[in-house]
Amino acid sequence: TRLQGDWSSDVCSSDLFHWRHILDIQAAASTYPRRSIHHILFRGDTAFLATDFGVALFDISRGVFIETIDRIGTLNQKTAVWKMVLTSDSLIIATDGGVYAAPLATPTLRVPDIWQRLPVRGGDTLRACKDVCRAAGGQLFACNATGVYEWKQDTFRLVRTQSSPSSPDRKSTRLNSSHLVISYAVFCLK
Repeated sequence: TRLQGDWSSDVCSSDLFHWRHILDIQAAASTYPRRSIHHILFRGDTAFLATDFGVALFDISRGVFIETIDRIGTLNQKTAVWKMVLTSDSLIIATDGGVYAAPLATPTLRVPDIWQRLPVRGGDTLRACKDVCRAAGGQLFACNATGVYEWKQDTFRLVRTQSSPSSPDRKSTRLNSSHLVISYAVFCLK
């Protein structure tokens, strides 16, 4: 899959190496005026797209969108989702309102009540969270302008503070020797 600048994407069939241009998001301008795609994950024949309006699920084999989640928990409708992580049983997303998770074993992810905000130690909300990732060792990390947080004992805990949150300067910092932080993004190195 590759993203296009015109709010569309291309999907390549691995068996026939056939490209198919998907225009559904581009065509939804009246419903979703902001339509950027920020991240894509795959599980089986389903592509999970993090967008300006939430999460869209695309059935690759049938070539159709099967679900659009534009209401997440108590967040405003059409809240942007920046990054996602799939675990064995959940979808975890980074939003401007914090990090949220929903169980994958539900009939639909469209029900706002199934989305739970993941707690942060000390009452911080992890607002403006732009990144979430899972290290090879299984640790879950989230990142915003104030720092990097690690998921431990059912809560996110601040493990690294950004030196100057108001001005991203593209300087890199090592975190626990297995993660690299560049401009408020976490990259798993192992």
